[in-house]
Amino acid sequence: MHRIVRLLPLGVALACVPALAEKAFSPEDAAYIDWSWKNCETTSTDKEHKLADAATTSGGEKFHEQYQRSFHKLADVTRAASETERLCVTILGMYGPGASVIPDLIVAKGEKPPAPTPVTSTTPADAAPAKHSRKRH
Repeated sequence: MHRIVRLLPLGVALACVPALAEKAFSPEDAAYIDWSWKNCETTSTDKEHKLADAATTSGGEKFHEQYQRSFHKLADVTRAASETERLCVTILGMYGPGASVIPDLIVAKGEKPPAPTPVTSTTPADAAPAKHSRKRH
């Protein structure tokens, strides 16, 4: 019994470790960021560019197709100005400074981007570049 009690704090600490790691950059993330650039006057950061390049390289055409579907789900909806504004705030909260999903991928218009930080990638060195139509901003 004593042994279980002493190990409990370690188990709780280890259970929290995955929450500290950033999630993988997905086609949906790319779609939200591009939509916000077009509708919320945000700017993507160097960190976002590196993650997007690595994801499109490793994900290839599949990543691009998923990105297109996700982007159209966002872009093909007519929203009232107040709904667009709420979505802009939500996206900035997901990907902006101190964000909840992947921080420091976008900044609001007029804000200074964070200093560049190294981005680790799981992209194989021999992966062929993917066709990619995302605009760089």
